[in-house]
Amino acid sequence: DGQGHDRLTLGEEPEPQIAGKVSPTMHRIAPGFGVVIHDGNGDERGTYGWLGNGRALITLDRPGLDAWAAVVDDKTGFAGMRVEYPPDVARDSNAIEIGTKGKEAFVRLQDTKEKDRAVFALDDDGRAEFRTLDGAGTVIRQMKLSTQER
Repeated sequence: DGQGHDRLTLGEEPEPQIAGKVSPTMHRIAPGFGVVIHDGNGDERGTYGWLGNGRALITLDRPGLDAWAAVVDDKTGFAGMRVEYPPDVARDSNAIEIGTKGKEAFVRLQDTKEKDRAVFALDDDGRAEFRTLDGAGTVIRQMKLSTQER
């Protein structure tokens, strides 16, 4: 723009700019290539790209941190969406994860330490399961829904 702020980057993604400055301590998890959208200060606010670690993604960012991401991860097999807590609540922590991995489909609600607290999932056989967990990961309640063959 007229003040020299980046507004759109196409190609190799630069290191993230936060609060008007490129942080010497904040780095990307892998080199990335795609489109980066910047706000009026030049700070990153969203991306569409591919990372060198095998992830394709689309993100929308809060000031200074991811807020929402759609991810396809070639290495882990995860495909889905993640919604993160605001940075003043829990820095860089997923709150909601919706996706698939292998034959499993799931919705996970996680606490601020990214521990599952409620999970609704379909297992390998297509049976539905709902479980709640405590902060240590111990199942408190579990309900498996089975289908009767007709």
